[in-house]
Amino acid sequence: MPIIDILLQLLIFIIPSLTLGYQLFLFRVGSKIREPEDDISKYPSLSIIVPTKGEKVEIIQGLIDNLDKIYWEKEKMEIIIVSDDDEKYFEVIKDSLRIPAELHVRLFRRERKLGFKSGALAYGYEKASGDLIVTLDVDARLRNDSLKRAYAHMLKFGCDAVTMNWIGYTRNNFSLLAKGLMVSTIIGDNSILTGRYKSNLKVFPVGCGTLYKRSAIQEIGPWDYRMIQDDLEIGTRLIKHGKRICSSDSPVFVEVP
Repeated sequence: MPIIDILLQLLIFIIPSLTLGYQLFLFRVGSKIREPEDDISKYPSLSIIVPTKGEKVEIIQGLIDNLDKIYWEKEKMEIIIVSDDDEKYFEVIKDSLRIPAELHVRLFRRERKLGFKSGALAYGYEKASGDLIVTLDVDARLRNDSLKRAYAHMLKFGCDAVTMNWIGYTRNNFSLLAKGLMVSTIIGDNSILTGRYKSNLKVFPVGCGTLYKRSAIQEIGPWDYRMIQDDLEIGTRLIKHGKRICSSDSPVFVEVP
C-alpha cells in the first residue's frame, strides 16, 4: 500500500478521534458539580421575548401558564409575544389566550416582517422595558427557579449574558428519535456551553434561554434582522466588545422533534 494511502487513512481516523476526545473532555468538565448560587435581595425589571408563528394556541397558553409560576416579582416581569402570523390568526390568539390576573402579557403582530427570528427578537426588544432581557421559544418551559438561578449566576460572576442549561423534552413518548435527541441535547449543552465555560473558553448565547443585561444590548445594538443565526451573530458582537457571556446550570426545557 502506498505511503500516501496510509497517511490519508491515519488522518481520516485521527481527526475524528481528536474531535471526539475534545468533546468528551469538555463534557466531563461541564458535568462536574456546580457551585451553589447566591440569594437575591432585589429583583430588577425583566422582559421575556417570545417570537411565534403558526403555533397552536394551547402551546402559547402552556408557556404563559408556565411563566406564571416563575419565582420573580410579577410587577417587575413582562412577557412580550411577537407574532408573525396573519391578522386573522393573530386575532384568534388574542381572543383565545387566558392571561393570569397578575401576569403582564403584551401581544404584538409584526406587520412589516423584516427577517425571521432575529427580526422578531429585535422588534420585541424595541417594545421591552426590562433591565433584563430573556429570549424563549414558544415551546420552551422553565423550572420555577430557572430565572432566579440564572440571575444569581449573573450577579455572582459579573456576566453580561447567561445561558441556561438545555434539557430536551418530547410529547411523543414512543419516538426513539426524540429520545435520542433528548440525550444529544444534554451532551451538547454540557460540552459546547458548560464545558467550554468551565475551561475558560468563549461561549455564545443560545437562541432559547439566554438572560441578557439590557445595558449590554444597548451598547452593541439589538439583533440584526438580516442574520439567520440570531444567537451567534449577537454573541460575536458581545465578545468583540469585551462582554462576558457565562453558562449556568439553570434549566430550560426545550422540545425536540
